[in-house]
Amino acid sequence: MNTPKAWKPILLSLLLTLILTGCDSSVSIQASGKMDTIEQVKLAMLCMQRHSWEQGTAMQGLIEIRDEDLLVLMARDAVKRRTREVDGRLAMAGSEFNIADPAVNGRGVLEAYRITGDQMYMDAAQGLYDYYMNPETRNATGVIYHNNRSKVIFSDNMFMVAPFMAMMGDFDEAMNQIEGIRRVLWNDELKLYHHIRIEETGQFRDKSFWGGGNGWCTAAIAQVIPLLPADREEDKAKLIRYYKDHIEGLLAQQLPNGLFYDKITEPNF
Repeated sequence: MNTPKAWKPILLSLLLTLILTGCDSSVSIQASGKMDTIEQVKLAMLCMQRHSWEQGTAMQGLIEIRDEDLLVLMARDAVKRRTREVDGRLAMAGSEFNIADPAVNGRGVLEAYRITGDQMYMDAAQGLYDYYMNPETRNATGVIYHNNRSKVIFSDNMFMVAPFMAMMGDFDEAMNQIEGIRRVLWNDELKLYHHIRIEETGQFRDKSFWGGGNGWCTAAIAQVIPLLPADREEDKAKLIRYYKDHIEGLLAQQLPNGLFYDKITEPNF
């Protein structure tokens, strides 16, 4: 089946799910001599060509299973493939129009700096942050655009940008991105996020409640909450409320087999 684009996020999500459900990632080969499931998923992930959002999400998985050697290699590639002559976007291989997506590489690059102490990684993270401080990357209310082809906000953006801003210590910006995307895409009745909208006109490019995008939003808030310092308790309480509301909306749409439709409220695959 020639569906690499469809399977990449599924494989990455599976890797994270296996970690979170308690699989022992310290054992790579079982007694039978076969590779365990995490190793199989990781190998499949590493064998794929990746766009900026996939490179960064893959690094997230490596952080979770504490594979620091591979993480540093992937972070190095993300830095080497940045658009340094123009701006600071990382892992820009074949996705030159993306604005928000490259930010998801920020955590991996910051982790590589922590592991190696190589200033190259911190400089790259700072360059990425500086890029997002450019007014041309955002709309009038400060929400980062998804790409430079049309002035749209995607549900993906919350995970791509907000955690990186918090990791860089700019908690105001992290909150601004979360609240801005919520303002544009949140459906208060269903407690779900629409997928794509132009804030200035209110026009939806995709009004569906895409499962992947809703997943990005839950993951973003889950990452930002523990990064907020003690003097941001009000923000932390707000994000916890946002998170609980969203989980309530998601559980109301869960299928009997535990899965969700790709477009959560519409029968499809």
